Amino acid sequence: FDAGNPEPDRGRDAIAASWAPIVAGSAIALRWRPGIVQIGGEPGVAVSRGPYILQRMQGGAEIFRVGFYQTVWLRDARDGVWRVLYDGSASTAQAMESRAAAERWVEEQVMSDCAQ
Repeated sequence: FDAGNPEPDRGRDAIAASWAPIVAGSAIALRWRPGIVQIGGEPGVAVSRGPYILQRMQGGAEIFRVGFYQTVWLRDARDGVWRVLYDGSASTAQAMESRAAAERWVEEQVMSDCAQ
């Protein structure tokens, strides 16, 4: 996960540990929605992409950032379950002045924006 960083999280235990504060809602709030999901020429590979909102505290103030994420999925031939191969940002995050502004930005993103 977070493959855009110099040190991405690799493996189930590392990912679960780094995402634990996110899942608990204690570090940040991350909201996203798929704008587009495609299965390529290989039926066991898919990509999802869409807008996200990242909300966290910094210096005692809430900050909001928006952008696009991208996830590449592989279907496990052993059990048919889709598993994440790659997950990360697909754009440079943009600062927003409020949650309402961030939510408006997400609502304004159309599927064609997500496919770029």
